[in-house]
Amino acid sequence: MDESEKTQSWPYLMQLSVNYLGWAFCWTTATAYMVPNALLKMVDDSVKNSRLGLMASLANLLLLFLTPLFGVVSDNSTSRFGRRRPFYLPAAAAMSVLLLMVLGCRRYLFLLALLVMMHGALALWFPNRALIRDIVPLERRGRISALGNITNTLGIMLAHAVASRLIGTHRMTLALIAGSATFLANLWVALKIREKALENAPRQAVTSWKEIFLPKLEKGSGLVWLAAGNLLTYMGVVAMTCFLLYFIKDQIDAKNFNATFGKTVLIAMGTAVPSSIGAGFVADRFGRRRILLVACLLQLACQVNFLLAPRGFSTLYLSGFLFGLGNGAYLSLYWTLVSDMIPKDEAGKYIGVMQYTMVIPWVVTPITLGRIVDNFGAASGRGYNILFSVIIVFFIVGILLLRRIPETLTSET
Repeated sequence: MDESEKTQSWPYLMQLSVNYLGWAFCWTTATAYMVPNALLKMVDDSVKNSRLGLMASLANLLLLFLTPLFGVVSDNSTSRFGRRRPFYLPAAAAMSVLLLMVLGCRRYLFLLALLVMMHGALALWFPNRALIRDIVPLERRGRISALGNITNTLGIMLAHAVASRLIGTHRMTLALIAGSATFLANLWVALKIREKALENAPRQAVTSWKEIFLPKLEKGSGLVWLAAGNLLTYMGVVAMTCFLLYFIKDQIDAKNFNATFGKTVLIAMGTAVPSSIGAGFVADRFGRRRILLVACLLQLACQVNFLLAPRGFSTLYLSGFLFGLGNGAYLSLYWTLVSDMIPKDEAGKYIGVMQYTMVIPWVVTPITLGRIVDNFGAASGRGYNILFSVIIVFFIVGILLLRRIPETLTSET
């Protein structure tokens, strides 16, 4: 096997997914358990959703600016270490340190600062996603994207399985495990994956800040509709995931809410794994768009169940199942479509722009809906009724927009 065949083989390409496993484990541990549980010790229970929403919105506001900036810088990098490696490896190291700092945090403003810096590390890590466009041939992107989503899902599952048990009494051990996981995973990919500069690929000169943060989606209306549809759909995803832990605490299991939250997410992620596998293979053979829309409908069904069914463990676990089935397929297909539509020579910049559609919801949704939930009553359930009603509207509008995207399987964009 010559060098070209080796770098396109399955064993070689599968190593790209290691990054997603380590990062997802550490990120989930930090943002789903360590930060929210630390916050409960700093603020009154009646304002916890509002304070968490404010933290999430401010942290993601930084991410909104840094993600495309690092994308452009990585696209134009001439480092002998590669275009993406100088970004994702330092990001993993920074994330490991920040996670340990949460342990000693005693003040709300310091916790807010730590969460903001974690999102800065996430922006620095994000050029890693462009490796799929850089390295993986078109006919395998669906399956490699699906594999990345699967290992990302497994990382999340592992975090919920471990963190829900250790968060109460073994926080130092939990922080050390999570920090080591992301650093070692990113180090593995940095050492194993050969990053080569694209031969004769022109570097794109950046003439203004506007070009970095507001570049035109020049590849046709399909990318525009994909961005718009994902923006609305992800607003619904953010609204649910941001407040799910506190929803379980207020409405279902006040005593063991961390364990119940972990079990619910494990159900969702366990369903997402086969969903991602199936979606990737089916989409590579029959097309991306149709499967994406089915995935949206399943996530919509999750929210309807939350709103209309009695609030007990069975409702919670059924919604987790429906969400995992839909979200696993959705994320796999979304990033496949992005990889298909963006221009090759500016992959990092355009991936950064498309990431806007996942970051903007985190900026505007938590700070708005967190206050609504608290003001209308978290303990009574009225605030959560409004929350799930709004989520349903987001999904319906998102589905209508995503119906406009074209099929991309037939040719290289």
